[in-house]
Amino acid sequence: MSSPPRTPPGEAARRLCAAGFLDPALLGPSSPGSSLPGNATPPAGAGQVLGGRFELGPLLGRGAHGAVYAALDRASGREGALKLLSAPRPDAAARLEREGQLAAALDHPGLVALYEAGEVAGRRFLFYERVPGARSLDEALAGLSWPERLDCLEQVIAAVAHAHERGVVHRDLKPSNVLLDAEGRPRVADLGVGWGPDLETLTATGAAVGTPLYMAPEQIAGEAGRRDPGVDVWALGVLLYRCASGAPPFQGQDLTSLARAIVSGEHPPLARAAPHVASATASVIERCLRTDPAQRFPDAGALAAALARARARPERAGVRRLPLALLGVLLLGAALAALTQGASPPPPPAQRSPSARARRPAPLQRPTQPPAQRPAQPPARRPARRPAPAPRPRRGSRSTGCSRPSPART
Repeated sequence: MSSPPRTPPGEAARRLCAAGFLDPALLGPSSPGSSLPGNATPPAGAGQVLGGRFELGPLLGRGAHGAVYAALDRASGREGALKLLSAPRPDAAARLEREGQLAAALDHPGLVALYEAGEVAGRRFLFYERVPGARSLDEALAGLSWPERLDCLEQVIAAVAHAHERGVVHRDLKPSNVLLDAEGRPRVADLGVGWGPDLETLTATGAAVGTPLYMAPEQIAGEAGRRDPGVDVWALGVLLYRCASGAPPFQGQDLTSLARAIVSGEHPPLARAAPHVASATASVIERCLRTDPAQRFPDAGALAAALARARARPERAGVRRLPLALLGVLLLGAALAALTQGASPPPPPAQRSPSARARRPAPLQRPTQPPAQRPAQPPARRPARRPAPAPRPRRGSRSTGCSRPSPART
């Protein structure tokens, strides 16, 4: 019994892109004969005027369902970016309409503003503001330091937080959907696969939506949580990790191995991949990459608040707090070393090296002063000799008239 023919992997991926489930950029350059909608002949070209209103300029980008041109609206005189469908399919038209509804519900300086949505010359369009000097996130952050990159990503997180507050989930955050203007201010673009309240499901049940490198585990598995803000928190964590370390946290040689790595959640810790990042900031980023959505931040607003608190701490980049157990071991070792040095007698002078004796400073000597001279004193006088007592008369002898008898001793 012969087995049915297998679909080549490349063809399967192209079918997913054609259905809007994968980004065509993941497949690399397409062949000239490819039937992908992104490679279809565009409905118009530079220099043409659609419906007597939109004067088309150069091609700015091309996706799975449409192309974006620089355009001038002759009716208002406003320059912008005109998004046109390249494949007039009912599902593609519905997606473009839903993207317009989501974009119209948002108003934030960090989001690309929608000017108008409608139909011209039989084609549906979205007319967005054009970001002056637009560069993708990867191009703009190439020459910036980590603090400058973090400043930029905080603005991106604030814009996504605005969308979450209004119930809108982007579901496809990646560097190519973040544009920086000439002054370095970021704008989040492309809500083509976004989700909002009161919107019908346009994706087949269990289908993966987004770009695999930035998709959360529940997006890959097609679970119900793929419409929650947690998927954007995951993608923001991937962006933060990549801007800090220079490489995405999850990698694979093909889509299957990449999906397996994302679902497992195993990745090099940021403390090892980017030791220059402060531990408090690294902890915030690591929390975004938890495989369980309940363990992540509930939305981008909570992520923004946690990141601001982490950056406000006085801890310097690259200086990390030691675990309490390791800190206790180090303190105990230092105390034992001090006791050991105090118990051992100092080495005798003969064992000291000559260089140590040579470096030893000489003791200080007090300047000698001559002894103070005492004033000369006159020689001491010798006491005068007392006259010798007169001899006592002997008994029985006669006494003279001038001598007195000596008193008797008692």
